[in-house]
Amino acid sequence: MKRDLFISYECTPVEDVDVAGLAKLGITIKPATGTCCVFPDDDNQWWKEVGAVVVWDDTRNIDCLPYKHITTQDRGFLAAVGWAAWLNPPTAERQWAHSVSKDGRGYWHQIIYAEVIDNDRGCQRVIAAATTHRQRNDRLLGFDAA
Repeated sequence: MKRDLFISYECTPVEDVDVAGLAKLGITIKPATGTCCVFPDDDNQWWKEVGAVVVWDDTRNIDCLPYKHITTQDRGFLAAVGWAAWLNPPTAERQWAHSVSKDGRGYWHQIIYAEVIDNDRGCQRVIAAATTHRQRNDRLLGFDAA
């Protein structure tokens, strides 16, 4: 993937996400919805789109939005990016996109991808981008309405 399209995180897998501990910080893991997408990058490395993280302007609360059919480890990656957003507020330079909801609330959002690997090295690359893989492809193919 082109380096300027994403930010990279190194994540160590965890067995269980401390949902109650995260909630004390305003970080919530929502019920799973949507479908994950798996695709190869230009270097033939496979990636899985596992969900999104949203940071609300007015409350600074953070919602982790997992897709259906992802692993417990992938869910942990979403929580890790939520934690990173709590530590370092979102900016466009960190590959966060800013939008406004239908009810007028501003929010930052990032799509989260996990490297598809089969090893036990103890860590895994996780990347995040302001747009989905499908949105970037549509723009490259000229389907973008903007």
